[in-house]
Amino acid sequence: MAVTSFQSNKLGGLTLADIGLSGILSYASRFARAYGVIIDTEQANPDLERIGNMDMAANAVVNEMAVQGTLTVDASGVGYLKRLNRTNGLLYEDGSDAILDGSAGNIMSYMPPFYYHVEPLDATHYRLWVSPYRIQYFKRHPGWCLGTTKAVVNNTAIYDRSANSLWSVVNESTTFRGGNNSATNDGLEKGFLGKPRTQTSRTSFFNYAQNQGANFGIINYAAHSAIMMLFATKYATLNSQKAVSEKVDGFYSGGLGNGLTTVDWTQWGAYNSNYPLVRTGETIGLGLIDGEVNKVITAFDAGADVNVKLNTFMGLENPFGDIWEWIQGINIWKQTVAEGDKYLAYIYDKNVYEDTITNKYSRFFEFTKSEGWLKNVVAGEHFDMLGAEVNNGASSSTYFSDYFYNNTSLGLRVLRRGGDANAGSNAGLACSNTSHAASFAFSTIGSRLGFYGRVRPGG
Repeated sequence: MAVTSFQSNKLGGLTLADIGLSGILSYASRFARAYGVIIDTEQANPDLERIGNMDMAANAVVNEMAVQGTLTVDASGVGYLKRLNRTNGLLYEDGSDAILDGSAGNIMSYMPPFYYHVEPLDATHYRLWVSPYRIQYFKRHPGWCLGTTKAVVNNTAIYDRSANSLWSVVNESTTFRGGNNSATNDGLEKGFLGKPRTQTSRTSFFNYAQNQGANFGIINYAAHSAIMMLFATKYATLNSQKAVSEKVDGFYSGGLGNGLTTVDWTQWGAYNSNYPLVRTGETIGLGLIDGEVNKVITAFDAGADVNVKLNTFMGLENPFGDIWEWIQGINIWKQTVAEGDKYLAYIYDKNVYEDTITNKYSRFFEFTKSEGWLKNVVAGEHFDMLGAEVNNGASSSTYFSDYFYNNTSLGLRVLRRGGDANAGSNAGLACSNTSHAASFAFSTIGSRLGFYGRVRPGG
């Protein structure tokens, strides 16, 4: 078991005498039973120093806990996941053909609970740790059960679900037509059959998810933060758009590539009015293997084809780019001067949902009032992913390497993540946008199904 050493000058400013025997044992435990990275908030290079158990880091053991399958839910709200093959999601674990059209349930990527710790070292350095084990001072993350694909909506009742239910499926029937549900281009690649639903508000997406059952919602803020956390500790970089690479010296290297972020906005508008470009399920053949696939969009620009890349991380197809994803579990209050002149984020646990801010939130924090390239995130003990500092040397290739959209429109706002097919280097796992209310809808904004009940093997 390879373990890095630790010295007193890296104990958050304390000496071994300061922390005592229990503290020494705690530090020894995390270096032996956890792994992570050191984040230097003044280091422009997005690549990070690894720490902790190097065997665990090389195998990304927390990420490897994830499974993928088709989820059915019983009358009591318990989910049963029939596992897909880890390296080919077109098959079940037993080798039989996977049923992905919705008749066997939703296609979900399930990350069990894990443990993490954000350990301040000094004013500009902190360690980000992850572990499958309970360790002193580490927080338990609930994990996630999220749609493998971007969310689709059925426009008529099907599979014992009412119309306007939210799904994660691969289905090109007219029942699951995406975009704004226009049939104008059915039969053409630029049409919406088999594609995610957009032009829908966060409020409506959540209500559609609830039509699947009380334990359903959309991707939440806790999952958004954890996805970045598990990317950074696996690849030892903050730049999720780094090129896909083979392992280097036994460790995961590179990133997830550009993803679907590189198309021209005007050409996209002429093609299909900036609605979704690709069908769901294009990367499912990769299973839980991070990577990318090639996709040719035919007759895109004045009849010419365009080549794009579609990526996947931990079984989540197009984790950034393609279309934006609305997020629940967070509401934002951009205050007037009279109200306090702050930008505040209110965080909600599990599937707690509201579009106003009452007493349902579990905590809140302040974030920057500026917009720009993301230099530092709020982080803190929860690894909060809203901007603490932008620009000041940050760019598409430095610091977090993503853009923080944060306009000055005051009032209640909500969050969306990832960017869209035109976002270019602005997009990424750390990219987010605070600019609109829960009622806003647009052609490039969709979401991702979430399940917040108990998950058991089966199905």
